[in-house]
Amino acid sequence: MERGEGRTRAGLLAAGLAAAVLLGGCAQRAEEPATGQIFAMDTIMSMDVYGEGGEEDLARAEETIYRLEDLWAVTDENSEIWALNHSGGAWVDLSQETADLLSQALELCALTGGALDLTAYSAVQAWGFTTGEYRVPSQEELDALIPRIDYTRLELDGDGLRARLPENMELDLGAVAKGYTGTYLAEQLRQAGFVDEEILMLRSTTDREELERLVDLNVVCTISSVDTGLALNAVAENRSTVAEAHIQVDTGMGFGGFLVGEPEKILLAYRSLPNVALSGIYTQLHTSPKGSEQEVSAQLKQFHQVLDAIHAAGFETGLVHAAGSYALMHFDAARLDAVRAGSVLLGRCRRTQGDGLTTVGYGEAPLAEVRWLPKGHTVGSDKLVTLKKPTRVAVLPVGYQNGFGVERPRASGFWALWRWWRQSRQRTVRIGNQRARIIGSIGATETILNVTDVKCSAGDVATFDLDPLYARGVHIEYR
Repeated sequence: MERGEGRTRAGLLAAGLAAAVLLGGCAQRAEEPATGQIFAMDTIMSMDVYGEGGEEDLARAEETIYRLEDLWAVTDENSEIWALNHSGGAWVDLSQETADLLSQALELCALTGGALDLTAYSAVQAWGFTTGEYRVPSQEELDALIPRIDYTRLELDGDGLRARLPENMELDLGAVAKGYTGTYLAEQLRQAGFVDEEILMLRSTTDREELERLVDLNVVCTISSVDTGLALNAVAENRSTVAEAHIQVDTGMGFGGFLVGEPEKILLAYRSLPNVALSGIYTQLHTSPKGSEQEVSAQLKQFHQVLDAIHAAGFETGLVHAAGSYALMHFDAARLDAVRAGSVLLGRCRRTQGDGLTTVGYGEAPLAEVRWLPKGHTVGSDKLVTLKKPTRVAVLPVGYQNGFGVERPRASGFWALWRWWRQSRQRTVRIGNQRARIIGSIGATETILNVTDVKCSAGDVATFDLDPLYARGVHIEYR
């Protein structure tokens, strides 16, 4: 997707509501990209940056994402949103980023007539969405929450750098935070020197102010419906320019896009948007082992039917691409003009054991404590383990909250469960050239190791497998 020659730096970032991923075009590149994948805002985000200084720019992008997450995480006691929700009705100072997002979000609430309401967090909690303990609240319970849900009662002061929320009301920015972050990162990339490179936004929007920013930044936008196409065309026309965009097609994942059964609406985008240049089209494919070859083939067949309809009407589709590391690795037909690979770049989505990929990502942490425990002593958190003999143990100050032991969705079935159980019982960490077995289950922030036969002491560094996708609260280095 390069349109220029002789550049010293080139990057392509795609940020989306469901995922922030990179689109690797079919053009050949001589240089290797700096690649990163993180899990933030409950979203998989993958980034590739090509050219000189790529690792530094990638690190800055990741730091920006984590910094914004720290500002807006509703469950983080150090976040500005937590402070606002627990202020007891007092004014709370805000950063410029939070103030900007709240201002834009309130505009969206007004535009939707309250269909989007940032202060509905109490209802979200009642349904169990924040804890995973899903339930259907009674009508009486929901009725009691109505007085606590009203975005018009959120106040911003004159310069917008303070906000006040009535006591017992709570807000959550989850519906808008990722969209703001994608646009914010596009601005950061442009300011970092990526002036002419193509940035693809894998998320559509009808918000006029956001579209104006994207068009001014020369970002390739996404059109997923007639409404999003008309909104982008209107902004481009008002700017006396032509905006570039890709069409998103929904082939069964439900993540957004034109339905495959409505080709006339897709063709309307090609015929009726004079200020939009459509340069690509994409879909989302199954990325789980649960997605059978028949299911993926059916999705691709539907996608190609849409492409055929576009060609039959006399239009060019431009770059054709589909997401999904699992589909990419297991189905040759999923390799179109370009792919949006994520976890495969980390060697964590395998086709065969001999596929030539190397697993990327490990953690390091110093042992916090080493001591002897007597026979009969118990260790563990959720499930206690009784020691059968005197045991020398070490405390590794890392747990599942840091991503240790957290795994991607695994295949179902008895044998898959048996393999997972067997692997979990054999999990070890490395201390120098020695291995120490984990006792019991991995805790939230600490893990107990059996170091009876391991020469070590407090402060020695332990090395362990850590999926970069789920790594949290750790410093990330590229080596």
